[in-house]
Amino acid sequence: MPVVHSESPLAGSIFLARVIFKLAIYAVVRLLLSNLSEASVIFVPFVSVIATLTIILTSLITLRQTDLKVIIAYSSIGHLGVCVLGIFANNLIGIEGSILLCLAHGFVSPALFLAVGGVIYDRYHHRLLHYYQGLSSYMPLFSLYLVIFSFCNIGTPLSANFLGEFLSLCGAFQRIPLLTALAVSSVLLSACYQMKLTNKLTGGQKSIHLTVQHDLSNRELFLFNLLLFPTLFIGL
Repeated sequence: MPVVHSESPLAGSIFLARVIFKLAIYAVVRLLLSNLSEASVIFVPFVSVIATLTIILTSLITLRQTDLKVIIAYSSIGHLGVCVLGIFANNLIGIEGSILLCLAHGFVSPALFLAVGGVIYDRYHHRLLHYYQGLSSYMPLFSLYLVIFSFCNIGTPLSANFLGEFLSLCGAFQRIPLLTALAVSSVLLSACYQMKLTNKLTGGQKSIHLTVQHDLSNRELFLFNLLLFPTLFIGL
């Protein structure tokens, strides 16, 4: 998934994050849990270990990345690990939380891909994190949307991501408390890499390598609002 995300064009990354991931979760709910119900109970410890390792390892790997699109791609994989953990808890809270997290992730992740791959790359044609600094000084509107979507991606309260992660982890805790206690570290780790990304892009003085570019256009504003309003509406 990180290779596909990083090498594909912007539309491919958005389609993958918003549609393909969700089809996989839909297939698990519709096919595995109903048709292979005994197996989905027997293999809960095995799947839960894989999901927990996915959450922790991808979050740690994300902290070391410098490519903007790869950072968002790895964060998507970590959040889908939380979805799998909630689904295979085999209780109503976990399954509802996973579906809600999928829905929220389908709005927030494309918005972040649009921010780093559509807005920033469209203006500077560069994806290295260390190339950027101080965008808030001349792109305040873009910086505001980036900060809001970053907080949503972390799972801040009043966002749909918070409800999805909270319910998924609550459902998993009822079934596998020890592994869920380890998986909760994803909340801290996701905050670390997301704030690293946002702080580097928006904070500090303007980098000497950057030329002043125009802020968000009306088309980009429309796309960001189209993704932001459902996220906040579901969260509220």
